[in-house]
Amino acid sequence: RLQHDECIGSQHLTSVLKQLGAKGFQEDSSAKGLLAILQEYVLDKAVLIMVDNIWVKGQLDELLPQDFCQGSRIIITSRSSDLPDSEWWRQANDKLLQHSMAELSHRAALQLFRATANLDQFFQMPSTDLQDAETKLIQTCKGLPLALQLSGALLYNKTRNEPRALAQWQAARAAVLRGSNAADGEGQLRDLLYTTFKVLEPAQQHMFLDVATVLRGQPKRLAMTTWDAWHQTDSLLLFEGLERRNLLSCNSKGELQMHDVLVALGRRLLRDDSSELPQQLRGSRLWVQDRELQGYQQGVSVLTA
Repeated sequence: RLQHDECIGSQHLTSVLKQLGAKGFQEDSSAKGLLAILQEYVLDKAVLIMVDNIWVKGQLDELLPQDFCQGSRIIITSRSSDLPDSEWWRQANDKLLQHSMAELSHRAALQLFRATANLDQFFQMPSTDLQDAETKLIQTCKGLPLALQLSGALLYNKTRNEPRALAQWQAARAAVLRGSNAADGEGQLRDLLYTTFKVLEPAQQHMFLDVATVLRGQPKRLAMTTWDAWHQTDSLLLFEGLERRNLLSCNSKGELQMHDVLVALGRRLLRDDSSELPQQLRGSRLWVQDRELQGYQQGVSVLTA
């Protein structure tokens, strides 16, 4: 399985070849050379390859060979509608089966939302107002899992003190509604993310933006050491708070992970002058694993480990 970012390079093809068990190739070969090796390898072996989160049509042409052994299966996920314009797609068109993901049913959406909000599946809301607010919020999320998770995390245990709780639920729905006209759902996520972002501790805001820009894929232990020194606080509790809100996570290898949509939205927060982001959070970030780094340009946050 290959998770895509903004670029395609030799390291991605090397990863595919290793996962397929190919041997005897030079890892420092060019992307074109590695693609030729992959093409030769898959001609006589049935393979299963999943290419996750293709953003632009050119990535298919640079990553996947055109011919595969009979019995092979290639699974491609994408939010882009440009893929049919790629050369790879056109040549493979008669062999492709396209499937549009359906929205979650109301029942499935309710289960996901309540699991994230720390509410029992059979919990009865203390008032009809809160029950109505929950129903409307889930309908507004339109079955989008990430929107449901962010909403649920924002409203974690928010069912007591009814007047205040009701206002919080209505505010969460309003955040989703503000961008609900976006065709791909990212508009509603943008406003929901910013609503969630504003209630974070200042150090948590820094940590989120650090991962969105330079720390995704880096070892958690190094990042925690850096954050402890940078923010002069115990970063573990802050990190756990971000995990509970589904803003970031850590994989089995101990590497920091963040949903690619959150990465894009976090970076947009930094670039967008209208986002009302505090000035101390803006600026560039540079991750340098060198304790001896002495100087850097003004306006650049240098995280060293």
